[in-house]
Amino acid sequence: MRHVKLLFPTVLYQSEVNVFDDELSSLKSEKFSRNCHNNGWITQKNIHKSYTSIISEIDSHVDFYCKEVLKMNQDTTMSCCGAWVNKHDKGDFAQYHYHSNSMISGILYLDVPEQSGGLEFLPHINMFGHFFKPNFVEENGLNSYVEKIDVENNMLLLFPSTVQHSVPFSRSEESRYTLAFDYIPTGRIITGENEITITV
Repeated sequence: MRHVKLLFPTVLYQSEVNVFDDELSSLKSEKFSRNCHNNGWITQKNIHKSYTSIISEIDSHVDFYCKEVLKMNQDTTMSCCGAWVNKHDKGDFAQYHYHSNSMISGILYLDVPEQSGGLEFLPHINMFGHFFKPNFVEENGLNSYVEKIDVENNMLLLFPSTVQHSVPFSRSEESRYTLAFDYIPTGRIITGENEITITV
């Protein structure tokens, strides 16, 4: 008898959040500065305090992802600890990176013109490590070295903050806008004999 079981998979959640025209216009009108890598534009990282209706909707998806998909304790409260808008012009990109000081990260695609770049995920380590790279007849989520996601307006993605991700070079003449955010568990957290209280 043959049986296949996935060991410790990384769970990507995808849904949709509709952003009203006035909210979109406001987000795109925020003050941007060139990021530290000089490969895109970024707002301040506390946008979540000003756009509470959007964050409230994202909250509900994060809650579902954590409690219904990942089966965290129902008493777990996840809170947004940072959110910002990224703007990519032609030639901009995002290098592979992960988000420190958070547990769940996500992206809401606000305005993504054609040829402005999708999203690429890099596994923590491929099934066979970095030394051997066999040739596969077909690449899929079980064997790939890179997972490419085609994105569109209003798409919401959630994933563990430890997962490395990147955005390819934009080839669009129009600017690309995304809302990125991070969440951490807050309140009184008890694990075995250890206890901590986190607030944001």
